[in-house]
Amino acid sequence: MKKSITLFMVQIILCITIEAQTVGVSINNDGTDPDASAILDIKSTTQGFLIPRMTSIQRDAISNPATSLMIYNTSISSFEFYNNTAWVKFGSTGFEQVIEGGNTGWRLSGVDLTKYGNIGNNAVDMSSSLYVSTVYGATGNSSVALGTATIASGSYSTVMGNNTTASGNYSTAIGAYTTASGDYSTVMGHGGSAIGYSSTVLGFNSIASGFALLLCLLAQAFAEWQKVREEIYLILNPEGLCEANHPKYTHQTQKSY
Repeated sequence: MKKSITLFMVQIILCITIEAQTVGVSINNDGTDPDASAILDIKSTTQGFLIPRMTSIQRDAISNPATSLMIYNTSISSFEFYNNTAWVKFGSTGFEQVIEGGNTGWRLSGVDLTKYGNIGNNAVDMSSSLYVSTVYGATGNSSVALGTATIASGSYSTVMGNNTTASGNYSTAIGAYTTASGDYSTVMGHGGSAIGYSSTVLGFNSIASGFALLLCLLAQAFAEWQKVREEIYLILNPEGLCEANHPKYTHQTQKSY
C-alpha cells in the first residue's frame, strides 16, 4: 500500500514538473536539459523510440487522423504519415509495392489511395487520378494503367491516355474516352468502342462488334478484286465478243441445248 502511494506521488510530481517546463521535456539518462527548440527531447545510446504499430485495416479505422500523424504499418513493413488527405509511405519515390484487397501489385509512390481502386494482382499502375474513386487504375490481374483517369479492370488489360477503359480480358484501350470491353479487343483513337470478341477499332467515335472490322476489310478486298477482273476482261475483250465470259456473268450456270 505504501509503495503504491509513493508511486502515485511521484507521478503527480512528474506531471507538475512537466507542466512547469516552458522549454520542453527531456527524457535521457545523463540529466541534460531539453533543446530549446524541442517540446520533447529524447536521448539514448542503448534504446530506440517505438511508435504505434498496426495493420492497414487498423490504421484505416482511426477516426479523423491529424495531419502528420505517424504510425508503423505492419502490413507493408513501412513507416507512414497522414498528409491531411491520405496515408503516405515514408521516402516515397518511384514505384512501391502495395497490398490491397488480398492482391499485391505496384503503384506510383506517394499517390492518394482514395482516388484508386484496389490494385490487381501483379498489376502495374502508373496512372494519375484527380478525383476520389474506387475504379481508377490497374485493378485487373496483371493489368497495366498509364495516363489520367484510366481503368484497366480486365485481366492482362492495358490502358493509355485520358479516360480510357479496358474491361475485357487481354484488351487494349489507347487514346481519349475509348473503351475496349470485349476480350482480346483493341481500340485506338477518340470515343471508340470495341465491344466484341477480338474486335478492333481505329479512329473517331467508331464501334466494332465481333469480327466487324475483319468482315469489312474482306468485303472491301472482294469489291476491289471484282473491279480488277472487269478491267482485265475489257483489256482482253475490247469489243465485248465473249459476253458469256464477262465477270458479271461467270456466276450463272450456262445451259446447253
